[in-house]
Amino acid sequence: MSLTFPDIITAVALWGPLVAALAVAAKVASQRSTELKERMGMPAWDFSRSWASNISVVGGLISLSTFTGLLGQGQPKFIRATGYAVLDFAFPFIAALAPLVYNFSRTVQVKSNSAGDTTILSEGSVRMFIVAGIFTIWACTGQLLVQGLWLIELDAAHSVPAGFGICTAIVFLFVSIGMLVYASRTMIGTIDVQTADPVSTQRANGVSLRARAVRLNHSESWPLL
Repeated sequence: MSLTFPDIITAVALWGPLVAALAVAAKVASQRSTELKERMGMPAWDFSRSWASNISVVGGLISLSTFTGLLGQGQPKFIRATGYAVLDFAFPFIAALAPLVYNFSRTVQVKSNSAGDTTILSEGSVRMFIVAGIFTIWACTGQLLVQGLWLIELDAAHSVPAGFGICTAIVFLFVSIGMLVYASRTMIGTIDVQTADPVSTQRANGVSLRARAVRLNHSESWPLL
């Protein structure tokens, strides 16, 4: 069975972002190779800071019915309508897998200090943090690519002002490049903070439940990409 043009574009839209994510992860791993076996705290989703994850989820919420409604009676040129539906589901799902993947390295310990305060300490590994980052970057880059194609389709169907779809798709391209740079720097920065001696020592000693009720220490929680 020969591959058609939409089949090829669908494959590129799905697997191309994975290649980019693997390249970023390889760079982070090579630059922080000595910390790969270190432990770090657990992540938290933050709407104001976890913007790579937000792009994946919010982009997927743009339903296929909205797309086909704007497209009118025409048919998609780059990817079949079913292909868009699958990708719009796949990328938010991949983003949701990221924290679950990181949890595969999770260890839970109960610690008590001299004052009798008890802390339930959860930690994961740097290695699995990088693997989880692959899923987040893959989902975000893929969603941006799909939305770019979606806008070009609308431009070709004259469903939006002439040139609007192409111009917006170009903006999405630059956002994708910026996201890859942002992800690389953020992952390296997070590893540096989480494996720093003062933070690691504080996490190892535990933080009392009373202190946790007042503030959430940065060594215990950090935002997803």
